[in-house]
Parts: sequence; C-alpha cells; structure tokens
Amino acid sequence: MLSVLLLISPTLLLTGCGQSPVQPVEVIQQQVPASLTEPTPVPPFIGHTFGDAVEYIPACVAAIQQCNADKATIRSINGPDRTE
Repeated sequence: MLSVLLLISPTLLLTGCGQSPVQPVEVIQQQVPASLTEPTPVPPFIGHTFGDAVEYIPACVAAIQQCNADKATIRSINGPDRTE
C-alpha cells in the first residue's frame, strides 16, 4: 500500500505542473513627483515663553497637514490596491 502511494505521488505532482502555460504580467510603475518626496520644512521656533509656543502650534499643524496631503497624493498615484 505504501509503495503504491509513493509511486502515485510524484506522478500527480508532475502532471499538476505541466497543464497551463505561464502568462507574462505587465507591470506599470508610475514615478512619484519629486515635490511629494521632498522634506517638509520644520517651522523654526523663535520664542521664549509658553505664549510663544502656543503661537508656534499652528505652524506645526500646517507642516503636518502638508505632509498628510503629500502622502494622500502618493497613495492616489499608487492606487487603492497598493499599500506600500
């Protein structure tokens, strides 16, 4: 019984490999614009008090929003099915 299984197994494996030809797949890559991969400048903090820090927060939020906008554009270029 074991010898029959050993003889049938390689035959089944070999017949499974030879039935369909491999179809080439065309890969299309889009280049991400350099403007989207440039570093977002960090706004300089010129201040000495907590009040100055409060005024600095909107500049930081604007920088983060710019980063998020760049990432969203890159995601739209990559397409919905790519998560790289």
